[in-house]
Amino acid sequence: MNNASYGRVTAGLIAVWFVFALSASALHVFKTDLLPVALGLAVTIPIVAFLLWFATSAAFRQFALSLNPRTLTFVQSWRVAGFTFLVLYAAGILPGVFALPAGLGDIAIGATAAFVVALFVGGLLQAQQLPPPEPPEEDESLKPKEYALNPVQAGKEIIAGNF
Repeated sequence: MNNASYGRVTAGLIAVWFVFALSASALHVFKTDLLPVALGLAVTIPIVAFLLWFATSAAFRQFALSLNPRTLTFVQSWRVAGFTFLVLYAAGILPGVFALPAGLGDIAIGATAAFVVALFVGGLLQAQQLPPPEPPEEDESLKPKEYALNPVQAGKEIIAGNF
């Protein structure tokens, strides 16, 4: 797959996850007085899926590493909208155990994302450049043998089948 294909697949997976999370929330799957297992799974499964995909697919890894870190960082700016979690908590709609860390965390990330992008643009932060991949080592047994200097040894290897 090329980068455009990976981009479409990734966008599709994010859309499916979003619809699932929204539907599960509307059905009160995440509401519990005990351990929030369903919420934990909804958060953990996409992260684990990404890490597995990244670890097992060289092409996907190349796609992910080819993304512009400035753009990825700037996209986080929208998270200042996390203040809505705080508003919903104040209105008694969201529980504080979720709304406070989510809202404050989103605000902090969203507010600082533009500064991090400015550091990238100003050259104070550099994206890590990976070294080019090394070519695979050649199997010495597949190389043709040269016998120009030792015809006796060449004859022995041909008789023994080591050619």
